[in-house]
Amino acid sequence: MQEREVKAKHQQLISGVSVLSYWASTYIWDFLSFLFPFSIAIVLFNIFGLDQFIGTGRLLPTIIMFLEYGLAVASSTYCLTFFFSDHTMAQNVVLLINFFTGLILMVISFIMGLIKSTTSANSFLKNFLRLFPGFCFADGLASLALLRQGMKDKTSDAAFDWNVTGASICYLGVESICYFLLTLAIEITPSCKLTLATLKERWSSKSSQLDTSPHLEALLRSSSEDAALDFDEDIDVMTERNRVLSGSCEKAIIYLRNLRK
Repeated sequence: MQEREVKAKHQQLISGVSVLSYWASTYIWDFLSFLFPFSIAIVLFNIFGLDQFIGTGRLLPTIIMFLEYGLAVASSTYCLTFFFSDHTMAQNVVLLINFFTGLILMVISFIMGLIKSTTSANSFLKNFLRLFPGFCFADGLASLALLRQGMKDKTSDAAFDWNVTGASICYLGVESICYFLLTLAIEITPSCKLTLATLKERWSSKSSQLDTSPHLEALLRSSSEDAALDFDEDIDVMTERNRVLSGSCEKAIIYLRNLRK
C-alpha cells in the first residue's frame, strides 16, 4: 500500500517489472516474514505445554493452519488495499477487520453452537464466515481445543475431521490461491480499482458536468489572456517566456513553448 502511495510500485512497473512478478515477490516476502511470528508461536506452545495444539496428532494440523493462514491473510489484504489511497487508513481498517472476523465472529459462532436452537443456523453461517481467513484460523484452533476437552460432537474424533480442522484447512488453502488471483485480476483491470479517492473523484466529476462554462472558458482562453491575468508572475519567468516566444532560442536543441498546467 505504501509503495503505491509513494509511487515506488509505479516505478517498478514502468521499469519493466511484470504485474505477476511484482505481486509474486511481494507474496513470497510477506510469507517469509510471517514465518518468524509463526516460529515464536510454536515455541510458546511448547513452553506452556499446550498439548491441544502440539500434542500427538495435533501438531501437523496446527502447522498447516498457521502456514495457510499466513498465505490467505496476505492475499486477502492485498485485495482490500485497492479500496484505499492512504496506507495509514488501510492498515487501521484491515486490523479492525481481522480483529472482528478472527475474534468477535468466532466467539459469536461458538456461543451459537452451544445453544440448541441456533446450532443449525451456526452450521449454515460457518460456510460464509469461513470466507474470512481470520475466522477460519480462529475456528480451527478453537476446535482443536474443544476436541481435547470432549466438547465436539461424537462424529468428530480426529484432528483432521471436517468439523475440527478439515474445513479450515481446505478453506484457507483455496483462499490463498483465489485471493491472490483476485489481486492480479484487479491490478490488470484498471476499471476494478474503486478506491475511496476514485469514488470521490467520479462523484465530483459528475457534479461538475452541471456547470461546465467556467471550464470551457478557461480552455478557450488564449495564453496571452492568461498571462495578462497572472499579475503575480515572477519577473524571471516572464523574461524567459518572452525570450522563447520571440524566437531567440531557435538554435536550442529542445525548447517548450506555451506549456501550462
